[in-house]
Amino acid sequence: MNQVDLVIGNSSSVLLDAPSFGVPTVAIGDRQKGRERAASVFHAAPERAAIAAAIGHALQRGRRETINPYGDGHASRRFADIIAAIPDFKMLLKKAGVNHDGSLDKAVALVDAAAQAGADIVKFQTFSAKALAGLSAKKADYQQRTTDAGEGQLAMLERLELPHTAHHILIERARERG
Repeated sequence: MNQVDLVIGNSSSVLLDAPSFGVPTVAIGDRQKGRERAASVFHAAPERAAIAAAIGHALQRGRRETINPYGDGHASRRFADIIAAIPDFKMLLKKAGVNHDGSLDKAVALVDAAAQAGADIVKFQTFSAKALAGLSAKKADYQQRTTDAGEGQLAMLERLELPHTAHHILIERARERG
C-alpha cells in the first residue's frame, strides 16, 4: 500500500484496508453498495467513463490521512498487546507454511519439530495452486531470488501444494504428539 497512488476494485479491501493507509480507492460496481465508507473511497458504475471519472477524483484527492470508519489500522497491535497481557497464555504457534516443499514426509517432520520445541499449534498453508495462479502468473521478486527463476508461479505453487488428504495425516500426527 505504501507504493500505490490508488486502489481500484470491488472487494472489501477498498473499504476496509486502503483508507487506513490514506490511499484513495475506487469501488467499482454494486458489490459494496450500502456499506459505510471513508471519504477517500469513490464509487464508480462498471462503465468506462464512470471508472475514469472516479479515478480522476481519487488521484486529485491524493494520499492523505483519512478517518476510516472500520478502524485506525492498528487493531493487530492492540490485539497482540491484549494477548501478551494474559498472564497464563502459554500457547505457542509454529508456522510451517510451505517449508515442507510439498513433501508429506517433511511436513510430518515439521510437526515433530514443532512438538519438540513445545508448540501447541502447527499451521500449514492449504491452497489449490490452480485457484491461485494461472500459467502466465509471475513470481514475486523474493521468489525469483530464492527459487528456480525458470519455474513459473503456477509450477512453483504446484510443487509446494500438499493434497488435502495430507492434512488429515498431519492432524493425526499432531494429536499423537500432543
